[in-house]
Amino acid sequence: MSGPLFNTQSFFVTSENGKLRLRMDLVKKADASSSDALPRKQPVFSLEEVLTGRMLWTREADWRVDFTKGLFISDEGWSVLHLGRDCPRLHVISPDGDEVFMVGIRHALSFRPERPPLRKGVWEVWADEHVRVTTAGTFWTMNARTRFVNVGSERFFVCRTAWGRYLVLDLSAARVVKEEEALPALSALLRPSDQKWALGVLDQVALLRVELETAIENRDGIVLSPPEMDRLYDDLEIALQIIRQDRVREAAEHLIALQDFQGPLYEGSIRVAQVRKYDEFQCDQVRKWIHLAMLAVGLKSKGHAINYFSQSEGGRGSLFLELPDCVPNRMQMLETLKPDMKPHEVLRRTGAPDAILESWYLGDSIPSDDEFDYERWDFDELGADGVLVSWRVLWRKSLREPARISNARPSSHSFRFMTADKCSPELVSVTRLEWTEAYRRMREEDHPM
Repeated sequence: MSGPLFNTQSFFVTSENGKLRLRMDLVKKADASSSDALPRKQPVFSLEEVLTGRMLWTREADWRVDFTKGLFISDEGWSVLHLGRDCPRLHVISPDGDEVFMVGIRHALSFRPERPPLRKGVWEVWADEHVRVTTAGTFWTMNARTRFVNVGSERFFVCRTAWGRYLVLDLSAARVVKEEEALPALSALLRPSDQKWALGVLDQVALLRVELETAIENRDGIVLSPPEMDRLYDDLEIALQIIRQDRVREAAEHLIALQDFQGPLYEGSIRVAQVRKYDEFQCDQVRKWIHLAMLAVGLKSKGHAINYFSQSEGGRGSLFLELPDCVPNRMQMLETLKPDMKPHEVLRRTGAPDAILESWYLGDSIPSDDEFDYERWDFDELGADGVLVSWRVLWRKSLREPARISNARPSSHSFRFMTADKCSPELVSVTRLEWTEAYRRMREEDHPM
């Protein structure tokens, strides 16, 4: 239900009952000069009946402020337009085509967005610290579940964000419903319906697992084919997120069966790939979400690899290190680690870590200096008492000495295996710590690998 990153083509969404189609078309402006090298096209929104093609309403938009990020349409004809690149807004359109109200979205610490020029009607602002403000725009709907909900005669638009908070719009009353003011009937409906939907997605993945894994293996870029597999994969990511956040124990059987699911591999983290310019390790994001969901509902995973390490510099065709998978006595192996060990020695004993955290995630737990760079490998364990712990292997590498790369020795990821001992990563410490709520939140965010 989301639109393209840039307004380069028209797109549409269809209501759940299949009767209405909400469109965004790019139309050449009537006053555009034929000599313009790149003539601007005007976004035009419209609602039509699918069966008859009858147009119910149309409205023009301003390309300067109405960058289209998503469209949503209810069975009854309520439309929500997600517009704006740096200052996103939700525009609510009634079935008659009238703009009822707008909601500006901002980070909790950002400036208060202004009402777009020439706009009338109710204007509210919704703020949250998890809204991401970047040079490519402001993002807050990634991995969100959106839907329209009816409670009696009342109509709502509901967005459950990736971090679990709800944004609820009362469509007929033209207002944002504050969490403490939500109707009891609505509050009692939201999370149980999300959990039921998530379990339904896992049922569907169980039935179509072979087809989905084949589509992932044969994908072209980030899009899966056929389209229904692409939608199922998107739903799987959101479903695992809901199960983890809401601790849905009814998902246990599915999670156990899916823990060796093979998702798409991403080259390290985007930051590592950009800074280091090497595809030196890759991460299976779906396995990561399954692993965290299992821990959240009190299950211990077998330990299938989440991260994979290349044997040589870069290249999508590079081979991965052959590492032990599902190490049965990994906790005992971690207890044997010594300070003089090299990264490849640790990997061959313990298998790949469950999380790789770079300096900026470690905060006050590492010294602040310009001489060394730090990185930590975290290995998760679920104790017999049900307490979550992580073995944390901290590495340190000098930033002062030049390094010579040896083709005879495999590379790791951001810490490479060097010929010069002074430049090789040093194993600083191995500690076993229980999970705190702050650590859980950091791990469950989509930043560390």
